[in-house]
Amino acid sequence: MRPPLAPCDWLGALEAEFAALATGTLGLSNVKVEARLDAPPPAMAGAYLGLLAPWGGVQLALVSDADGCAAIARGLLGTLAGEALEPPDVADAVCEVVNILAGAVKARVRQHGPLQMGLPTFFRGPVQPTERLGVWALSVRAGDVPAALVVVHPRS
Repeated sequence: MRPPLAPCDWLGALEAEFAALATGTLGLSNVKVEARLDAPPPAMAGAYLGLLAPWGGVQLALVSDADGCAAIARGLLGTLAGEALEPPDVADAVCEVVNILAGAVKARVRQHGPLQMGLPTFFRGPVQPTERLGVWALSVRAGDVPAALVVVHPRS
């Protein structure tokens, strides 16, 4: 078993898996990183999912604005652009996207030891970094969809 990953390594794995999922399953185009952040943008909602290991754990998240969450949900559900989705359906779909992402990240980093996945949870508003909790985030754009990929980690 290798030592635990640094937050930037988790973020790199999350970025790679999001790019593959966004341009494949979700039908979004050309994922671009716009900025590295120390907190997710404040006006975004999205899903967080914990990955736990014997050495600790992290939370991975995908957040976007309301239109972006709806676009991500439509991509997963295969609905047409502009087709109305109920807020609970959007939340469930974004949670499922994070579940898929976390499973792919888990497979990508399995050489670092066993990981257990938690359940995804949908939140409105950003996670707050604290003295013991750090946040790394990437502001990304997938086609017209603004989003952020987030890693919440214990500070060492």
